Amino acid sequence: MQFLSEKESMTLPDDFEDSLMAIIKKHASEKDVNKKYLRLMYVFFGLGLILGFMLSATFENQEFLIFGNTFTINSMILSIPLSAVLLLLFGLVYKATLVRKGKEMFSEI
Repeated sequence: MQFLSEKESMTLPDDFEDSLMAIIKKHASEKDVNKKYLRLMYVFFGLGLILGFMLSATFENQEFLIFGNTFTINSMILSIPLSAVLLLLFGLVYKATLVRKGKEMFSEI
């Protein structure tokens, strides 16, 4: 009984509900913005992929005259840098997706 009489009761501030709701609304709006940017990232990744393949197909087996020398672009010369850039960008998109899923997982706790 002595311990119960010495215990202090804790009271919350008057604006606790308002501040908690403001935090929840802020978190929800940030989540919507992140989804929008992730969708845009996928759209631009796809457009870049399509345009890159179109560009490489356009310049394949073309001859260019540079300083009096004729150069022919092989498909292998175009496919190696295109593949490297494609893998790099795919890694970045995949990492951004994982970060977003991790944020969602931890925000539900």
